[in-house]
Amino acid sequence: MDIGKFDFDGTWVEIAVRSEKALEPFRFKVQPLGFAESAAAFGGKALDTMLKLFISAVVGWDLVADGKELPCDEATKARYLSRFGTYMVKSVNGVSLMKVVDGKEVWENQSLAGAVIEFCGQPDNFLKN
Repeated sequence: MDIGKFDFDGTWVEIAVRSEKALEPFRFKVQPLGFAESAAAFGGKALDTMLKLFISAVVGWDLVADGKELPCDEATKARYLSRFGTYMVKSVNGVSLMKVVDGKEVWENQSLAGAVIEFCGQPDNFLKN
């Protein structure tokens, strides 16, 4: 079976969040998460596991604070992603999480951390054919 090129080095994902502030969408370069990463992270409790997966998935970003680019190192990722991971998501790569249920528009309950983990857990997002 020819799967084409699988991008183990990662791909970019853009995620808009729901906020009272006028925030630009987050852009992260993420790597695929497989069974090994998931199993390793499950040594802790659920939220700790989710944070570990979120941090391990992000391998690049375009975050700027006070006019300075933030390095995407482990310490900086832990500091910022642990705070931003709870933002609720509006869209992933332009696809809205707004759904119609019983004739009413409602948001899917998806956090930024959860959206990145879900995106990275889908191998199709890293196949480059």
